[in-house]
Amino acid sequence: MTFKRLACAAAVLLSLSTAHADVLMTNFENPFSIGPLPGGLDARTPGNANQWYVPDNAATFGEVRAGVGRGGSNGLVVGNRGNGNDGVIDNVKSGMLAQAAGETSSGAPNRMFESSFWFRTASTVADANFAFKTETWGTDRTTWLGFFANGSGGLEAEYSGMDTDGNFTSVIVNNTLSWGEWYQVVTKVLFADGGPANDLVSVDILNAGGTNIGSVSGQQTWEEGQRQFGYNGGMQVAANAIGFQARFSTRGDTVIIDDVSWASSAIPEPGSLALIGLAGLAAFAAGRRKAR
Repeated sequence: MTFKRLACAAAVLLSLSTAHADVLMTNFENPFSIGPLPGGLDARTPGNANQWYVPDNAATFGEVRAGVGRGGSNGLVVGNRGNGNDGVIDNVKSGMLAQAAGETSSGAPNRMFESSFWFRTASTVADANFAFKTETWGTDRTTWLGFFANGSGGLEAEYSGMDTDGNFTSVIVNNTLSWGEWYQVVTKVLFADGGPANDLVSVDILNAGGTNIGSVSGQQTWEEGQRQFGYNGGMQVAANAIGFQARFSTRGDTVIIDDVSWASSAIPEPGSLALIGLAGLAAFAAGRRKAR
């Protein structure tokens, strides 16, 4: 049944874009093993969705556990080892797409990157120290979406990009999220050649019922970090994976992640751009199982 649902999800993705050149999906069922993700060096190979890993010295840990995912399935628990931000940026990282998305100068064959995942906080009550974030990843980060305690007992989502001068910018996607509730996060990145700050990012957050409860568009990637400050040796970064971090958090479990998908594609037809990702990637998780 799981295989059939994943196959159907892939078909939906393929039908919504001009040509989804590469799609990876996982729900942490077999062949994932229950227990910690592998550590050590990045030994992944492109195109293998199951080769998730965590650097040995990362502050964040990742562990597959039974019964914690959506509907009582397996899920990936992401947490903090208690040493805050140790300077390791690429903490929990997904498998790599065989075909990345990025600007032409990055050498990537595709221009659009899309990702979707479901998450909930491990805590069902407010945690003032909570901090979790996710990044579109290649040889370095290209996007930054963080979740934090909002100071009023709730949970907020904030997207950070860079302007033409290389200054950090931020915008609130939603500041009334609830602790312990499942949410879907859909991110789309359209890489544009040249610059400055002309890549486009959109983020949508959906609740367990599929209602969009937070949306921002026209945001920027971190391309000015490479262009102006020499991040990644000054080279433009192509995206082929997703990264997750539990930084400055309370020691222990931070969030549970399930039903992850990520894809790269050629630039879609203008009329279909708004539909890509939100409709296609939402169908993946909704079709596999409903949240409980």
